[in-house]
Amino acid sequence: MRPVQIAKQILPLFVTMWLSCLTLSGQPWMRYIPGEKSTAKSEPDFFQIKEAFDRYWQDRPVERGKGYKPFRRWEYFMQSRIDSDGYLDLQQYQTAFWNKVLNTNAAQASGFNWQYIGPGNTPVNIVSNQKSGNGRINCIAFHPSNPNIIYAGAPSGGLWLSYAGGGSWETTTDKLASLGVSDIVIDYTNPNNIYLVTGDGDAGETYSVGVIKSTDGGQNWQPTGLQFLTSQYVYFRRII
Repeated sequence: MRPVQIAKQILPLFVTMWLSCLTLSGQPWMRYIPGEKSTAKSEPDFFQIKEAFDRYWQDRPVERGKGYKPFRRWEYFMQSRIDSDGYLDLQQYQTAFWNKVLNTNAAQASGFNWQYIGPGNTPVNIVSNQKSGNGRINCIAFHPSNPNIIYAGAPSGGLWLSYAGGGSWETTTDKLASLGVSDIVIDYTNPNNIYLVTGDGDAGETYSVGVIKSTDGGQNWQPTGLQFLTSQYVYFRRII
């Protein structure tokens, strides 16, 4: 099944573009998409969707809040990424993108050896049977003297630690009152002291319980003087 289920739900693609949009199934211009497709695929292609959108708006003034601007952004994003049939193969595109990056003169001349470590296949939602994305990372931090130790904070998945330079990961925050992490600060004079800003200040997926602290390199956590309840609906973005 193609990952682009545009006729029923276009939201995953807008998330890829850091946009928020309603599903397009309720948009009035969708009725201009023909019921019988010329191809064997169950969803309309890019060209059919664009034609339906342009047809709907051709005699109407552009109004704010009606989905015009988000669609044009989606159109711009998609037009250079689709195949000749008007579909987007995310796996193929992602592979081609990284191959291009790794083979550019800029990458070779930089003196750094970058490689893609995954994940390479987005998971499938067991309810909708559609690709649901790999999720987001809000922040990343590095040990000041050990390059193999990396810290990554997820909006609703807690703090993740790698002691293998990113090759493997573990978490120590599964039992926190809030699993969101918006920022990580490491005390460079004593790297065992780490501060986490809880909650998801980027998109509000989780609320904050304040700033928490670890004195053993992220293995255990304790509250600081800045505390909140998730019922207070507080967000943070960053701590310095």
